[in-house]
Amino acid sequence: MSDSELRKLVLKKYYDRRREGFIDLQPSDFDGMISHDDILYASGQLAQDDLIEWHAAPDHRGRAAKGVGKIALRGIKTVDGEVQTPANTVLDFSTHINGSRNVQVGTGNVQTVNSAEFVKAIENLIKAIQNSPASEEEKKGMKQMLAEFTSNPTVSALIGAAATVGFGKLLSK
Repeated sequence: MSDSELRKLVLKKYYDRRREGFIDLQPSDFDGMISHDDILYASGQLAQDDLIEWHAAPDHRGRAAKGVGKIALRGIKTVDGEVQTPANTVLDFSTHINGSRNVQVGTGNVQTVNSAEFVKAIENLIKAIQNSPASEEEKKGMKQMLAEFTSNPTVSALIGAAATVGFGKLLSK
């Protein structure tokens, strides 16, 4: 792992725990993937760039033996993308998702409902109920539950009033 990647991971951990005040990061905070010495080393570098506040206790050779830190305002703004990243701290918090549909990542995102696809899915469900080997009473019960679902005001708003009326006619058969 490069020093830049190490600093990125350590800074992100300080960012994630920013409301805790001064913290003593441990290898267990990184699932054991980062040694205690590397945490201390990266924390010292982040402090040099004023991204964290850092208090270290040196060992007999003058190197940090332990320390506590917390993310500084500049570090928060760096992670949030409000200020430019220092040259020696490369941040990339992108998320890659492959092979998934209808996945929502982030905050404040909006997913749209394709009412045509939704209507088609409900129509297929109605046909599957009608063609199922269930008794007429069971079919009636399934259709009743589906009718209650599609007549819900929120669902109606998503799929449109016309589709709701159409479902009512199909479900009454």
